[in-house]
Amino acid sequence: MAAAIEIQQLSKLISDSVATLLKATSDAGVELPHLNESFAPPSEAFRGIPAAADAANIIGTAALQLAIAVLPPFDSLFQVVTGPTRSAALRVCVECHVPELLREAGPEGLSAQEIGARCGVDGSKIGRLLRALANRHIFREVTPDVFTNNRLSSLLDTRKSFEALKADPFTKHHDTPGFVALVEYFLSDGHTATAHLLENMKDPKTAFSGEPNHAPVQKALGTDLDLFQFMELPEQRYRHQRFGVAMGGVKAMEHPDVINNAYDWASLPRDAVVVDVAGGIGNAALSIVQSAPQVSVVVQEVPSVLAEARIFWKRENPEALSSGHVRLQVHDFFTPQPIKNASVFLLKNILHDWSDSYNVKILTHLRAAATPSTVLVIVGNIMDYTCLDTDQDAQSISGSSFKPAPAPLLPNYGIANEMAYNLDLAMLNWHNAQEYTVKGLRELLAQAGWKLSHVTRRDPPGNFLGSAQAVPI
Repeated sequence: MAAAIEIQQLSKLISDSVATLLKATSDAGVELPHLNESFAPPSEAFRGIPAAADAANIIGTAALQLAIAVLPPFDSLFQVVTGPTRSAALRVCVECHVPELLREAGPEGLSAQEIGARCGVDGSKIGRLLRALANRHIFREVTPDVFTNNRLSSLLDTRKSFEALKADPFTKHHDTPGFVALVEYFLSDGHTATAHLLENMKDPKTAFSGEPNHAPVQKALGTDLDLFQFMELPEQRYRHQRFGVAMGGVKAMEHPDVINNAYDWASLPRDAVVVDVAGGIGNAALSIVQSAPQVSVVVQEVPSVLAEARIFWKRENPEALSSGHVRLQVHDFFTPQPIKNASVFLLKNILHDWSDSYNVKILTHLRAAATPSTVLVIVGNIMDYTCLDTDQDAQSISGSSFKPAPAPLLPNYGIANEMAYNLDLAMLNWHNAQEYTVKGLRELLAQAGWKLSHVTRRDPPGNFLGSAQAVPI
């Protein structure tokens, strides 16, 4: 009886949420995208309607929970067991430039044999890969053995010509938004690293280590260097440039207001100093300058990244750079922080690259340079438990509480929050690091002399990245 009641609850949640989604989009005059159409950014407009976004999250997580409740448990389990096989199939298609080939072929698609001939692989084999992916709604089989792109697979298209990619695969990701580079990064080094996770966790040398060169990826790549050092090697030029472009792909997945939601930059006084620690080329800093032109921003990075940053700022805001309003400064965050009058230190997607002991070093240097009024702003994934959090200390922090998903769904919205958990495991495999829960972040900050004072949740939960603020103890 309990199972029947839960199935009815899930079914009603889906039905009610579908009605909410359709009404919200109809009232706003916004079209919902179709799975068989190519992806275009305007097709995501419906997620800007809070009621529609929340309904979509409930539909997605309830549908998965309902499917798992009624399908054979062996089948549901094997969807996870065989995940690496589907990842490998997708890697073949991405690195053989199949999405570009199918885009050029048009909606009628191409036969598996034609795809194989153009890509230089066995047509019958790649057809089987495409069919397995189409069964999960990535690509579409329009007639037997004939395939075309759909909404999901079109995201894997660099928009370059198939022939150009075949002629010069090294520059595949140049001048692209970066999402395909991010996918390829996950499917290659990320995929092989996961295959060594068990051995890494049982090896006495690495099992309890927090060293960045003791991650599974070292076993996969056969190196003693941490991943950042490895990609700096001259022979790893493709990996290095792909990673740089992939970070742009991460930005494309973020909510456009993630930086503005992290702190009220406009409230800072004139000539306040914001230090973007390890700020990359300055994407976050650009958002700050646009919303708070009265502040001065220092972007700190290693020399190779700052060389790219100069190109970025000369293109996006040359006046800010030439006036000194934005400064680019070489700095290693494992050494003492040179800026002693910062109003705000910003750490965006930094802490998840390092284990606790390394993060304590980073945070301690910032604390030593902080004034009593300095605020530390951390932008990254704030991890939720898959059950209700009963930690009163964590729940007492401003903004940390959130409205759980309706029963019988997982309170964290389940699959609608999947990206955060995927990234947490990626950090484990690549850097021997992690994303943090509110409790974990509070405890980490306290070790370095900071007090977690506020958390900004993702809203709705499926949005990429949240943020936190801390003040000196």
